[in-house]
Amino acid sequence: MRSYIWGSRGSLFFAYALGFTIEYLIVSMVLLFLVRRAKQIMEERYSAEEQNQMKSRFLSNMSHEIRTPMNAIIGMADVALRNDMDDETRRCLNVIRSSSTGLLEIINDILDLSKIEAGKMDMIEAPYSSRALTDDAELIINARNTDHKVPIYYHVQDNIPPTLIGDSVRIKQVMFNLASNAIKYTDSGRIDITFGCERKDGVATISFSVKDTGEGIREEDMSQIFNMYSQFDKEKNHTKEGSGMGLAICKYFVERMGGSISVESTYGKGSLFSFTIPQGISDIPAGDRCGECSDAAFSTHGVRILLTDDNEINREVVIAMLEPLHIEIDEAENGSEAVRKSNETAYDLILMDSHMPEISGEEATIMIRKNNSGVNHATPIIALTADAISGVREKLISAGMNDYLSKPIDPNALFHTIRKFLPADKITEK
Repeated sequence: MRSYIWGSRGSLFFAYALGFTIEYLIVSMVLLFLVRRAKQIMEERYSAEEQNQMKSRFLSNMSHEIRTPMNAIIGMADVALRNDMDDETRRCLNVIRSSSTGLLEIINDILDLSKIEAGKMDMIEAPYSSRALTDDAELIINARNTDHKVPIYYHVQDNIPPTLIGDSVRIKQVMFNLASNAIKYTDSGRIDITFGCERKDGVATISFSVKDTGEGIREEDMSQIFNMYSQFDKEKNHTKEGSGMGLAICKYFVERMGGSISVESTYGKGSLFSFTIPQGISDIPAGDRCGECSDAAFSTHGVRILLTDDNEINREVVIAMLEPLHIEIDEAENGSEAVRKSNETAYDLILMDSHMPEISGEEATIMIRKNNSGVNHATPIIALTADAISGVREKLISAGMNDYLSKPIDPNALFHTIRKFLPADKITEK
């Protein structure tokens, strides 16, 4: 196993991360223009079907090329922030992480918009823990509030059913987007976030609201607030991050789930964004939740995994993230090496990058699964991929993989996934 120490390497890492952050923040400013321009050219030259295919390939390539270095920037910042350091270095790293997360939000908005326009935005309903929903939302919202300009107060009603049925991923995305806007536009005062529920005839209508004491919205702009590309007070807010797509995407998600979203605002005094969404109620516990695994609330013993990625920095990021779990990690630089090592050594888990030269992660997985006598024929294989377009998850699962993690990799999601697939007798609670 490797060990990573924050010391003399700190300044080199900081320079590396800062350079990449600046470069990719610049990329974010031109990315939306490129998408629009590509769409215009395709409309002029190709049929509708050809346009959609070309746009999907373009967005897939852009997603992969940007998410790969973003994985290194955000991942190494997370790892470095575990260590002791002076306040100024910590502040700089938090700025790097916050700016990188802001860029990732823009990338995600663009990808979501492409899925919506192509009619490929699927809503996946499944049982989930309501406490996991509120805890995870609080976790990611606090991670966004790195500057701590204003305090955030959470209010959770105690009448929410333990297990709900719906698309918890999209609900959290809307929650995060509304809270992120409040953080972005509130420089003083406070932010109040409220989770509630009304239960009637076997349906739980969950409610979420974000009230801030920020800049507010002009009355003449209120009717356009959920329109695509709408950004107001541009001169005043020219330093604020954002694509102008987030609220329109939130409205789309909420209405697709049968809910409604609204806003109240007084210019100069603050805003109140809220939504309600009907959810099913289940009597069966939803099972493990990511919030329980935050900050690696468990350790392992006797666990050996195979980590496959053709990018050395991406391997370093995952190894550093997993250091608290005390896992023995073997590395493979490509699909061929992964297949060879999987034929020689028994692993508890395989982490497999999807995009690799010569033999892709999908092809390597198929080869491992076809070897019925192989020691890893049934070993769980988790995809690590920078592709976030519609259909990628289904494609990877059909190749024989058991689950999917999108880059940049979230440490808590990584811990949760590993815990889910490891044998119970190799896990020790802290």
